[in-house]
Amino acid sequence: MHCTRFAGLLTILCLLPALTVPAISQVRYYDEIFPEVTLTGSIQFGSAPSIYSSSEKLRLDLYQPTGDVEMLRPAIVFIHGGGWSGGQRNEMQPWCQTFARRGYVTVTIDYRTGIWKPTFAYTFEAGLRANQDVRAAVRWLRANAALYRIDARRIFLGGASAGSMAALLAAYLDDDEIPAGVDTVKWGNAEGRSGSPGFSSQVQGVLNYCGAILDTLYMDAGEAAVASFQGMADPLVPFGSAKSPDFGFVIHGSAPITRTAQRLGITTALAGIPDMGHGVPDQAMMDSLIRFERNFLYLLISTQVGVERLGQGQPNSYGLLQSYPNPFNAATTICYLLPHESEIALAVHAVDGRRVALLEQGRRSAGEHTVHWQAGDLATGVYIVSLHADGLVLSQRVTLIK
Repeated sequence: MHCTRFAGLLTILCLLPALTVPAISQVRYYDEIFPEVTLTGSIQFGSAPSIYSSSEKLRLDLYQPTGDVEMLRPAIVFIHGGGWSGGQRNEMQPWCQTFARRGYVTVTIDYRTGIWKPTFAYTFEAGLRANQDVRAAVRWLRANAALYRIDARRIFLGGASAGSMAALLAAYLDDDEIPAGVDTVKWGNAEGRSGSPGFSSQVQGVLNYCGAILDTLYMDAGEAAVASFQGMADPLVPFGSAKSPDFGFVIHGSAPITRTAQRLGITTALAGIPDMGHGVPDQAMMDSLIRFERNFLYLLISTQVGVERLGQGQPNSYGLLQSYPNPFNAATTICYLLPHESEIALAVHAVDGRRVALLEQGRRSAGEHTVHWQAGDLATGVYIVSLHADGLVLSQRVTLIK
């Protein structure tokens, strides 16, 4: 496992090892337990004006595990790349198939592409339109949740390159964060008008593969979890913060996205691959990417960090449970879950990144662990509790009130 530490970056950047799961035959959402998937193709989920047409139809392909009888299934929307200027939805078919075989409902979608002129405003408008269509697809899934047996509480986004950038906008952009000069009268606000009005477009997590965000200030505490997988030598989308050769202005890649999520207490993970460029170079690295994304989603759906803890007894996955009480005065109790014996560090940081307490460090056995933290002379404020376990980082915010 290769790990790198950036100055001032709390999150370990590494290729995460596979999670250990209970020794049973196969585990839904972790293993490919369904040999076949059923495709329902070219479903229209919306329409909206583009730079080429007054009304562009938007379609998706939907994949389900064949023979599945589960009544409530998480869903993932996958978004193709192409610099917001091209690409096709079938490029995300491998992701749709492998996650459908694991028990998810998956879709890959059209979105409006095209940049009218190479200026910041026109480029942002292209991203705004893509984000609107992603949100419309999420709303469509909720509108049709009963038909396709989708758990409307558990919808995730996954993208590649510019598709990830659209996903990050859909997860984090608010109306008051749209820059001046962007024509919202013509194109609409962040939510857009692409289809299925009246349903929520909120998502529970984002799989960011080789993508970036236009401004990390879009991210707020309590918003969607994010896992990023990117080459640290990416020449097209910076791993850090730098000018994009395609867009001509500064964008912020996986490292600042993860650093911001960590500061805000958003559940996050990052695989930074040394010497890798834009995109995976071979099937072995593609397999590593899928495992990384699988592990993060499995974490979110199988512990209280994301949605719920499944069952009792031995934990299925890593988890950092909600501290109690929170807010607290003087002391709070922190619980964490380990699926197997692990090397861990449990620490508390101030929002400016200073470590104020190291609560536990070393090897710990599988199971549920409880730690009582006495805040001592620390001032009233928000603090970040972080669990580092085998390369994975889980975080939560706690509030000290004196």
